[in-house]
Amino acid sequence: MPRRLSPFSLLLTAVVLVFLLGPAINLHWKAFSALAEHPSLWSQVSPLSRASVSLLWRSLALCAGVFGVCLALGIPIGFGLARGPAWWRVIAAPLCAVAISIPPALAAAPFVSLALASGVPEDGSLGTYVLSVISLSGCYFPLVAGATAIAIRSIPPEEEEAALLLSSEWRAWLGVLKARVLPVACGGAFGAAALSLWEMGAPDLLGWPTFSMHVYRNLAATDASVEGLFQLSAQNSAAITGLPVLVMGFALLFPAVRLLRSVELRAVTSNDRFERPVSAVATWLCVPSTITLLVFPLMLLGRFAFAIESPGSAWAVMTANTDAIQNTLVLPGMAAVGLITCAFVLATMWREWPPRLRQAALLLSLCPLLVTPVVLAVALVETWNNAIVATIYDSPSGMTLIGYAARFGPLVIALMLWSVQSVDEELLRAARGLGAAPFRVAWSVIAPLLRTSLVGLATLFFALCAGELTVTVLVQSPGGATLPLPIFSLLHAGLSDDVAVLSLLQCALSGGAMIAAVYFLNRQMK
Repeated sequence: MPRRLSPFSLLLTAVVLVFLLGPAINLHWKAFSALAEHPSLWSQVSPLSRASVSLLWRSLALCAGVFGVCLALGIPIGFGLARGPAWWRVIAAPLCAVAISIPPALAAAPFVSLALASGVPEDGSLGTYVLSVISLSGCYFPLVAGATAIAIRSIPPEEEEAALLLSSEWRAWLGVLKARVLPVACGGAFGAAALSLWEMGAPDLLGWPTFSMHVYRNLAATDASVEGLFQLSAQNSAAITGLPVLVMGFALLFPAVRLLRSVELRAVTSNDRFERPVSAVATWLCVPSTITLLVFPLMLLGRFAFAIESPGSAWAVMTANTDAIQNTLVLPGMAAVGLITCAFVLATMWREWPPRLRQAALLLSLCPLLVTPVVLAVALVETWNNAIVATIYDSPSGMTLIGYAARFGPLVIALMLWSVQSVDEELLRAARGLGAAPFRVAWSVIAPLLRTSLVGLATLFFALCAGELTVTVLVQSPGGATLPLPIFSLLHAGLSDDVAVLSLLQCALSGGAMIAAVYFLNRQMK
């Protein structure tokens, strides 16, 4: 039975929700208040203008392309991860981790160099669209592969055996069992499409216009005005022009969550789900899957390696960017530890809440995921740039850490709550029956049971924070730059020696952390 709500849990929840929701609400309130006072400005910033509608269709086309390509690449790989030979799974899992850890701006680097060498294509052309889809799909297809693998592993053995007895293996999977797998794979593809909608770096480098890049560029544009009497700030303009992306993000994330929830995740925790015999279908699918896994990450890393002129020049580049390298090691680590600690405390408290109240709190904490990251960055700057918190705002690392927390905090909370709820209630009831306080129960029972999951989530969010660009490019203060920022700035001139060295370092940090995260989370599931 749920316990009585503690005042501390309510206070902590209120603080977290204000931190997550406050900046976006503040920015949009100011924007709509300004438009209410000067309605004539609406025509200049309306998201329904011809230019905005054109960007809307281009963003939708990019999302559709990424959705289809990720499905085509991710389903065979996920099938191999769930039913393929053991040696293939050992190779494929790290390669998937490396692929999803690579920031899309880095994935676009070889194509930028190729475009500059063969003549820069016109912005918005078919060539830039194809290159943008390939770059984004190469980073996000592991979402579909992972969802597919989990869905296949969760199929009850008796259901799978009955389907195989009635028909051949190919017909069983394509006919009966696909109903178990395809919806979950589509959920992962919708998530990949949402991420591509918010991405700013790769489409900008390759010349495919998107809403995120449009908003980012408008920040430096001249403010709109009416007869010189009033000026609508670029921040307020960003809030208004970013509204269609909020609606599109909801339209993509809602089916993603609904479809991903259709898989019976409780079955993944059973050991017998991981000991199925090697499937003949998976063996055949491993051939094209291996080509996909090897071509993209290894081609990208190889392209960076061959672009390095000499070991001496590589050392010189690293020496010149020592601060960025140190920040990439320290700041994401601090953010990951802080996020995991706060989310663990919050999740252990929410576990004791009534189900409806817990779901409402979780839903509110997830709402910031709908806000475009570039608009979120604008909202953070608008909210934190004041005299009360000037010490934090002016510090080299303060706003970067706040940006990490605001961008990934909702996801950390959701994953942590799911992990905490997986703990057997009987163990907690026994601890409470022996007189243990809530803090003692969390520290002595829940934390030891989830220690592998906690380490896995910490390394996962270290990798995500280390590769974050869209928010940090706007909120970072002098002295707080991380590796993605100089890489993004230098990539506009093509793939140089500096870009290659810094990109390899970025891939090593993010990829190594993501491989560790996959390892620890897989151990926790077993």
